[in-house]
Formats: sequence, C-alpha cells, structure tokens
Amino acid sequence: MAFPRPRGQSLREAFLWFVDGPQPTDEAVWKWTGTTQFGYGILNFRGRNLKAPRVSYELHYGPIPTGMCVRHKNDTPIDVNPLNLELGSLAENIDDRHDRGRDARGEIQHLAKLTAADVLEMRRLHAAGDVSYVALGRRFGVAKSTAIDAIRGKTWTHL
Repeated sequence: MAFPRPRGQSLREAFLWFVDGPQPTDEAVWKWTGTTQFGYGILNFRGRNLKAPRVSYELHYGPIPTGMCVRHKNDTPIDVNPLNLELGSLAENIDDRHDRGRDARGEIQHLAKLTAADVLEMRRLHAAGDVSYVALGRRFGVAKSTAIDAIRGKTWTHL
C-alpha cells in the first residue's frame, strides 16, 4: 500500500515523491510511480492535475514556451528524467509518434471493437461473396458502416 504524500510540499518535493530513479547524471529512466493517464504521469498539486514530464522539464530547465510540447527522446512515456526530455512543436511530436509506430490505430486504439484477425476474416469472407456487410457487422458486433470501412480499407489501412 502506498503512503499518502505529505501536505505542504513544494512542487519539486511533490514531484520527487513519485520518482523512482537516480539523479539526472545520466539518461537512466526515472519511472513515474504516481497516477498515470494514457501512460503518462500525472501529478495532482494543489488541486490541479499537472503532466509529470512537463513538471520535470520546467523544474530543471525553466518555463515551456507557449505552443511547445515536451517530447520523450527515449520513447518511454513513464520516464520523467529531464535528460530524456526535449521541447518540440506539436507537428514534431506527431511525427515522432508516427515514426516510432505509436499511432493509435488498429487494436491499440482504445475504442477499437475489432481485432486485426477480425478485419482480415471479414475481408476474406466478403471477397468470397458469401456474406453481406450487414451480416458481417452483426457477426463481429459492429455497425454495417464499420464493417464497410474495415473491409474497403478506409479504416485498418495498415493491414
């Protein structure tokens, strides 16, 4: 059982309470042990939820300019070591996500109702001409429009 964080701490003290790692003398991972959201650390400080990588960056390097993102050099969202963080634009952050294969597509997309195997089976059955879109949608528990998009390749384009 985790012990509650003491009250009356500074932001730095509150942040370090949830860090599991060495001092920033190397690029070792500082694992965030507190609350997470979508894999990234969240620090509740004085009633506000703050993104742990941003807190780490600001504590060590200063304010983050408006419109800039904190990016992970090592592609480890739980890491808050300032040596593994850098600033970049939203476009650069999106490019990183795409280049590193972390796009939310297919089964890793949190709202996905189908699996890659489901989509491939739907495409195979439809190509054979034996099953309608409506029947495939019912069989796999999705709407007709979802079945159509998956079979025609409008979605699940990576397959």
